[in-house]
Amino acid sequence: ATVESIQGASVIGAEPSMVIVGQSSAVTVTGTNMMRGSGSSQECMVQGKAFPAAQKSDSTVVCMLILERLGAASLNLRTAGLVSTTGVAIQAISAPGVVNVTPSVVSMGGGTPVSISLSGSWGGQESVACLFGAGKQRVSGAWSSSTIAAGGRDGSGMLHLECAAPSSGTSGTVPVGVEVDGVEQGGVSGSVEYVSGWSVTGVQPSSVGESGGASVTVLGSGLRGGMGCIFHDASAGWRQESSGTAQDGGKAIVCTAPGHAVGVVLVGVALDGAAAASAGNAELAYVKAPVVTSVVPSRLEAGSGGVVTVYGQHVGAGANVL
Repeated sequence: ATVESIQGASVIGAEPSMVIVGQSSAVTVTGTNMMRGSGSSQECMVQGKAFPAAQKSDSTVVCMLILERLGAASLNLRTAGLVSTTGVAIQAISAPGVVNVTPSVVSMGGGTPVSISLSGSWGGQESVACLFGAGKQRVSGAWSSSTIAAGGRDGSGMLHLECAAPSSGTSGTVPVGVEVDGVEQGGVSGSVEYVSGWSVTGVQPSSVGESGGASVTVLGSGLRGGMGCIFHDASAGWRQESSGTAQDGGKAIVCTAPGHAVGVVLVGVALDGAAAASAGNAELAYVKAPVVTSVVPSRLEAGSGGVVTVYGQHVGAGANVL
């Protein structure tokens, strides 16, 4: 009798390396020693399941995969019960689509930064643009530097596209689409709501202690309930720190300043996280809290008034005596 020897295969590549979860996908697997013996079965092993494999050559096999779980997995070839000595990574992703648009509310004045979370097989290197409204107004975009630095995707397998919302002459909800390498992606869309614009013209007081906790009043127009105050610095960007209370017919919003190192930051307002990008974010200075060590004279005659000198730390111009 003749005994046929089968050497273990070694898998070195798979194309495409991304497949859509739940859909049948033909994947070409390359490697070495892939020729099966006569009458020997051959299968591709992914996510603990076996899928049919069609041999093309000693270095090529085509697998028909239907993966059920999102995420990366190892693909191995099993020939006559012998599993390949090496495998290759393959990733199951969601069908192309817009998963989320942040913020969901933008200013009619335009300029609000928008981040679109996308599922799909893009590599994060293509040229991209956002399409706003029924007229599909095109705005150039860019892949988020944070997802590119992470190899193109975040921990949820999403890519993030960033662009600035254009202006709109009317309020209301409009669709947001995506263009990749000059081609509009059908079925890939989300939405944003345009609201009448808001602006910031000033903040009172103009300085607070570095420990935070002080109430500040942001002045402007178009301010409304549901807005919060946001604070910006060079390292952290815009951060929404506290909810606010609208006052004076939309001309002011009161909120609490967070702690911050000594220095100047910008203050704006946000509705659903959307910074007021149109006009005049105000400057707020963080200063050292004053410390009083002595007062001269320490006594005054009742009802007479008089001049006193206050000594201490951080009691320069702008400090008030209470």
